[in-house]
Parts: sequence; C-alpha cells; structure tokens
Amino acid sequence: MTNRCNWGNSNLDPLYRQYHDEEWGKLNLDNKYLYEMLVLESFQSGLSWTTILKKRENFRKAFADFDYYQVAKFDQTDFERLMNDEGIVRNKLKINAAINNAQVLVKLEQSGTNLKQILQEAIPEIIVNHPQEISDIPASNTII
Repeated sequence: MTNRCNWGNSNLDPLYRQYHDEEWGKLNLDNKYLYEMLVLESFQSGLSWTTILKKRENFRKAFADFDYYQVAKFDQTDFERLMNDEGIVRNKLKINAAINNAQVLVKLEQSGTNLKQILQEAIPEIIVNHPQEISDIPASNTII
C-alpha cells in the first residue's frame, strides 16, 4: 500500500493519485517539464487540479507536447485554434500567458540561462524530507 498525505487520499480519481504518487514532491528540473508545470498551474488558477489533470493530454497536444520552442512561435491562428479547443481551458489571458512564457524561456536560453538555473539560484538548497508519517513533516525549515 502506498503511503499518501491526506490530500493524496482525498480524491478517488486515479489521475490525481498517480500525480500524487509519481510526481508531487519529486524533484524534476527538466526545462520542458518545468514549462509544462508552469502552463498547467497557470491554467489551474480558479479550477481544481483534478480538472487540469483530466485535460492534461489535451493540453499536451494543444501546446506542442510542451515544447516551448514550438509554442514560442505560435501566432494568431494558433491562438484562435486554442480558443476553440474544447479539450483545454479556453481563457484568452491564460493562453496568451502560456505563449508569452514560452517566448520568455526561449529568450532566457538565448541569453545563456534557463528556468532550471534560475530556480536553482533562487532556491540554493534542495529540501529533502523522508517522512514516515504525516506528523513527521516539518511545519517549517531553515530555507523558508
């Protein structure tokens, strides 16, 4: 049996549990994955995470498998396609943000840095906790 924190057991949706068990709290500094999380978290604003997880594959298709170099090239035709895509959350500000963020990531890399490096500089120490029970999780640490 997998030990889960309370919120990981609070939802019976298998996608939610899979996300909890396989991704949440796991360090992944792959720039493509970081862009995916940036997009999904942005679209999640005001909605449940379960809603986004259920649409994740649709987002993946709509946003070129989260290849931010491709998304950075999206034009008005792509924007209109996304606004008409019933498989994703259709919000013009969020769609514009996803495209703009891709453009920013490309510019960052062209200037010699990337999101991974920025995050590593902002958070110099990786926090690793190995709790056995929910009560073992610290309320704070020296970083925060």
